[in-house]
Amino acid sequence: DADDAPISGVTITLYVDDNNDGIHQAGETTVAGSDTTDANGDYNITNLPAGNYVAIETQPAGYSDVIEDEGGADDDKGDNGVVNAIAGTVDAGEDDANNDFVEKSVPGSWSGNVSQDTDNDDMGDVNLVGVTIKLYTDPNGDGNPSDGVLVSTTTTDSNGNYRFTGLVPGDYVAIETQPTGLIDVKENEGGSDNDKPDNGIVNSISGHVDSNEADTHNDFVEESPEAAYRIGDLFWVDANNNGEYENGEMVIANAKVELLDEDGNVLETTTTDANGRYHFDVPKGKYKVRFYIPQSYLDEGYDFVTIRKNGDETNKVGPDGVVEAAVEVGPGLATVNLTLDAAVNCPCAGTTSDSADAMNLLTMFMMAFLTFISGLFLVRSEEQA
Repeated sequence: DADDAPISGVTITLYVDDNNDGIHQAGETTVAGSDTTDANGDYNITNLPAGNYVAIETQPAGYSDVIEDEGGADDDKGDNGVVNAIAGTVDAGEDDANNDFVEKSVPGSWSGNVSQDTDNDDMGDVNLVGVTIKLYTDPNGDGNPSDGVLVSTTTTDSNGNYRFTGLVPGDYVAIETQPTGLIDVKENEGGSDNDKPDNGIVNSISGHVDSNEADTHNDFVEESPEAAYRIGDLFWVDANNNGEYENGEMVIANAKVELLDEDGNVLETTTTDANGRYHFDVPKGKYKVRFYIPQSYLDEGYDFVTIRKNGDETNKVGPDGVVEAAVEVGPGLATVNLTLDAAVNCPCAGTTSDSADAMNLLTMFMMAFLTFISGLFLVRSEEQA
């Protein structure tokens, strides 16, 4: 039939039928030859002397016996009544052909689970009930079901499990309907036997089902889109321009801060609070931030401080206010990264500690001088009186 398929790798052993009864008896141990079927399901045992023989097929795994073409093309032997055995007579110079065995594949199954990751480790923690899964054939085996047909549709049970049965051997693709309110985390591509690579399609798993195979662990994992990680944290005036925030230094409130992906695209915007703090709650990934100096500070000549404490270049802010290196948050990494700080400084504002000390000394000197002059004036006034 057009839908039939050859079975390769099946062992055929040919025994001499000493008593010509068409049955391979326990005492008949002479092996005339053996072969395994090729990609076309063919076998060939050559250089046989004329005589009576019995071909024995080793039952291929995952298949059950259907029929044997007893006697071959010339039908020189009747049915010997033995499964997986064909009796025949080879005449001198004869090519005794069509000694064929027909098997039937045992249906396989495809199963898996759908769950939700609740602790951000990319592993399923809570089973999801009622999720729709559709199974398609994949005739060209490319992992895309567009060339296939729908085999069956099911939904996950109370344990988050789903299962398709009665499957003929072949390539398949399972498609999950995205559960409402959740986003995709991963799929266990290829199932437990990892027989197919990632097909690059979200909510899709491709795999191959062999005869009588239980293809398991074709699992889907989802998560809440709510952000699970946090980055931040401080924008301040670095009075002594040393790249380190110190008690008493002024913070910058109501400053614009942008969340960027690692390529510099703006994802979200916020402003610093009254304490100069900001944060973004984000999914796993790599991020940068961009700080904006408020106009009132720009008008006074403030600019970004591009050094960090003790020369530490980690998360340093560049002249454009962008953190130069992306930080990553996710499973196995920091859940909270509050190291994305920025500072500004303006030398013209006279806010460095050295200039402040000088101003204080000058003020004290002037006050002492004025006090001295006032005392002299008072004494001279009294003498004149």
